[in-house]
Amino acid sequence: MNREEWLKDRFHVVTASAEETASVGAQFGKVCQPGDLVALRGPLGGGKTCFVQGVASGRGIHVSVKSPTFTLIHRYQGANQEMWHVDCYRLSETTDPQELGLDELMEAGGLMLVEWAERIDGWISRYPHFDISFRIRSVNEREITITHVR
Repeated sequence: MNREEWLKDRFHVVTASAEETASVGAQFGKVCQPGDLVALRGPLGGGKTCFVQGVASGRGIHVSVKSPTFTLIHRYQGANQEMWHVDCYRLSETTDPQELGLDELMEAGGLMLVEWAERIDGWISRYPHFDISFRIRSVNEREITITHVR
């Protein structure tokens, strides 16, 4: 799919393995652009980090991508842009996303992927973004829905 297709259509897929989830992420990563914001939603073990690993691969970032649960933000440098991987799992209800410097990172123009985006929905909604939801269907199967939100 090209970027225009990702922007206008809701994309829905069921993957049968972590590798397939990463492959969908790689396809998506190839069409991402500097300044894109990606909100990832779903339960623990839902496939969010596997998807981000695929996005990194699709962006030409070939390093070990791990969930930044304890550091909150990981920065990865690709050939043509930075990629920011944010994990909001440990944020409290009272945490102000501005204190994390997320606005500054968005202004810098890299690709930002936010796991547990529902914890900072107010901030996310200020920007056009891709909303990606993950649902566990079985031990290996994941249902992924991607929607562009203006």
